[in-house]
Amino acid sequence: PDSASAQFDLSKVLGGLFGGSSKSTTTTTTSDPYKKLADAAPAVSTINGTWIYSSASFAYVGSNPLADVVIAQLDPIILDVLSQMGVSSGSATLKLDNGKAIVSQGDSALGCKYSYDRSKARVVVSAVIEQKSVSVTGYVKYASSTLSVMLDVKEVIKAVKTIYPDYKNDQNVVLIETLLKDMGDVYLVGKFKK
Repeated sequence: PDSASAQFDLSKVLGGLFGGSSKSTTTTTTSDPYKKLADAAPAVSTINGTWIYSSASFAYVGSNPLADVVIAQLDPIILDVLSQMGVSSGSATLKLDNGKAIVSQGDSALGCKYSYDRSKARVVVSAVIEQKSVSVTGYVKYASSTLSVMLDVKEVIKAVKTIYPDYKNDQNVVLIETLLKDMGDVYLVGKFKK
């Protein structure tokens, strides 16, 4: 915890030097990454269908150069967590059908609902898991035959902690929260192919 706290303080200082939140509002007007996502938003007919899990990573959508350093620290964490869960390339599917989604791996399946606003490439995913209702927002991107589902990592962590309270003290969750405490625009990205 002490070293994670030191990393957080360093990221806050460097974030201020390299373009923290006050500076990023002026740069986004000329090259808004969310506008780029919206301009390239896939049609509903493109995202409907059965997709096979390919990989996962974290992504930053913004203008803070320090973010790449933080993201480089996070990618191995998600790959390790997914590996512990038995998730690997080709081992899971995502079926999307006009607002209904089913994520399957082996004998397990999770049904949820989603709404998709193509004008913004924005998606809201809602599910009831362990009798607890959770919702996560994000974006959808399609390029080179790959569907990328980008979910706000802070909302994902909040949902996990709501469903599974024991994860509140998990070292991976604490590390991710610490590194991202003052940083927005970070997404957990699942990549899928047909």
